[in-house]
Amino acid sequence: MIELPCYLGELTWPDIEGFLQSHSVVVILVGSCEQHGPHLPLDTDAYDAFWLSLKAAEKADCALVAPPIYYGMSIHHMDFPGTVTLSPDTLESLAHEVATSLIKHGFRKIAFENGRRGNSQALESASQRIKINTGAFTVVDAVSLIPDYIEKHLETPYDSHAGEFETFTSLANREEPVRMDRIKKATFKVSHLKIHQDRTRSNWI
Repeated sequence: MIELPCYLGELTWPDIEGFLQSHSVVVILVGSCEQHGPHLPLDTDAYDAFWLSLKAAEKADCALVAPPIYYGMSIHHMDFPGTVTLSPDTLESLAHEVATSLIKHGFRKIAFENGRRGNSQALESASQRIKINTGAFTVVDAVSLIPDYIEKHLETPYDSHAGEFETFTSLANREEPVRMDRIKKATFKVSHLKIHQDRTRSNWI
């Protein structure tokens, strides 16, 4: 038996037809095209989500990864050249139509791998519409589901956009485009800042 790649874009339609005879899971990754500091590529969110999705699909051996949605909601990065943004309605519609196209062919379990937190509301809305309109199972996954792991392994306090975590993931999956000469160690003065947890909601405020 020929071992097929788990990337849907590299398969032929008979390959997809054969896959659907025994499996029904597809991963749709959504990222962004936006500035990631002076040292990381614009497509960092999309590429990281793509890399992670392929690794997961290879290990699971029961899912395909659809071609990436490379654009997301990046309006607050538009002052930086090269950034491209979608409106919430456009992203929701795009995610919905990609998913429903795949559902038409027989995929019944849709996993949105969200590479950018700002896309979450649009993807959650699309996910609900898909469930209501098709009955398919949908889920929105994000790196934010592993905060304990991130906190354990990072040295930078309050690490954020284009910081230590995203720099490390880029170095792990494709170090060539990372501009190491532009990286500067961050410094923080937060002694005056009080952060507390609302335990009734289990999130940070």
